[in-house]
Amino acid sequence: MYAMGQVDGRNVECLVDTGATLTLISCDLWDLIRDKHKLSSFETPLISASGNNLTVKGST
Repeated sequence: MYAMGQVDGRNVECLVDTGATLTLISCDLWDLIRDKHKLSSFETPLISASGNNLTVKGST
């Protein structure tokens, strides 16, 4: 299910996963909002539903 939402005042289309414990944003969206936020280290490996490793820049 997709829903419209806002990230840092920007309208974005969000994929809603009610079972998720994390919220992820794309690198493209991060590049648009990065000047207002700071990233902390994120060392936990993440794997997608298809089994691919996800590259994570950090957490905020």
